[in-house]
Amino acid sequence: MKKSVKKILRIISFIAVLGILYSILRGIGFINIYNTLKAADIKYIIFSLLSAFALFLTWNYKWFLLVKEVKKAKFLQIFPILMAGSFINTTTPGAKVGGEPLRAYYLSRQYKFEKSKFFATTILDRAINSIAFAALSVFSILFVIVYIDIEVWIKTILEVILVLLFLTIIGGLVLRQKIKLEKRHITIILTKIYYFYLFKIIRKKFNTYKKFENYIIKKLDNIINTFKKLIKQEKVFKKDLLLSFGMWFFNYLGTFFIFKALGYNISFLAVIIVITLSMLVGSLFALPGGMGIIETIMISLYLSFGISSGIAATVAVIDRFIFYFYSILLGGICLIYLNIKHK
Repeated sequence: MKKSVKKILRIISFIAVLGILYSILRGIGFINIYNTLKAADIKYIIFSLLSAFALFLTWNYKWFLLVKEVKKAKFLQIFPILMAGSFINTTTPGAKVGGEPLRAYYLSRQYKFEKSKFFATTILDRAINSIAFAALSVFSILFVIVYIDIEVWIKTILEVILVLLFLTIIGGLVLRQKIKLEKRHITIILTKIYYFYLFKIIRKKFNTYKKFENYIIKKLDNIINTFKKLIKQEKVFKKDLLLSFGMWFFNYLGTFFIFKALGYNISFLAVIIVITLSMLVGSLFALPGGMGIIETIMISLYLSFGISSGIAATVAVIDRFIFYFYSILLGGICLIYLNIKHK
């Protein structure tokens, strides 16, 4: 499919999702949402903001543990790099992987060290986060399917996702056993890339194919060897996985405080399920930060738990505002700071 067609479809999807969200909020009543928001206890809103900040600090420490296995680093120095990466992942649609190369790039500028080795830390960081998120997602989907009476379209989506999760895990295990990427396979791929007629920029930088191949092979070796080294650090791996669950705990806690701010008592389990499934479904859509779809799923799931529409919509709005405040506003400021610092 051509890029222009994909872009048009993405824009149409984005407009459609925002239209659905608008119709839901309008049905609930903007005045109702405003009155609920006006009555909020500011103390708990501040607690929610602090919980979100604790999430990013935990993430930074989690990544810091991996980085210092590769190169001596400082906790505070890598924090703006993490936030800049979060900004890129939030504002770019699709797989949201642009933040990882950016983090590796600025780390290499900060510590005058190889990008490829730092890139391996971002890959492992993301992989460990994915393990924790997958475990929480499977639990949440099973709980909702078995115990909660939800709309048919949401239940269908969740059942499909559950099947896909299991197929992905099984497929990954099978491929790991049967496929071994040898140098000759890499050479075939690199040859096609180098001589592809649209990639003239590659041939300008590397005047011979051999130089291009040597460069890529070296970078791949750096990434793979560093990744293997980090994986073997069992204590670091376990600690990182525990910190991933800690990140999610602060995420749930922040939402829990928003309910408290609105004077509503909700079970922590309900918060876990709604936030996890909203993020899961949102990650499947090629929209920046899951914008629109996450809020829509959040409101629908809160209603399934018997929460009033006004409370559900207000919580979703505040929750996502806090997320965008850190990821987009603070992350954007950090990106500007890094651009100025490293020219």
